[in-house]
Amino acid sequence: MKLSIVVPIGHKDQNFKLFDQLKDKFKDHEIIAACSSQNFEAKKKIEEHVDQFLTIQNSTRAKALNNGAETAKNTLLW
Repeated sequence: MKLSIVVPIGHKDQNFKLFDQLKDKFKDHEIIAACSSQNFEAKKKIEEHVDQFLTIQNSTRAKALNNGAETAKNTLLW
């Protein structure tokens, strides 16, 4: 079974090393970054490391996770 891994990114988040590790460990699974539109660094640094990069206006953790779940292609979410 394949997973869709949804990672919420807040407007102040700066450390994106997690995405390199996720891509290495979960090669056959979908990785979705759900990012606050106020985080300008995230798009530049991680867009190429994920399967989907979502930008969310007025983002909260719940909105980011819900948007990621809605766009996920697999039935199992993490």
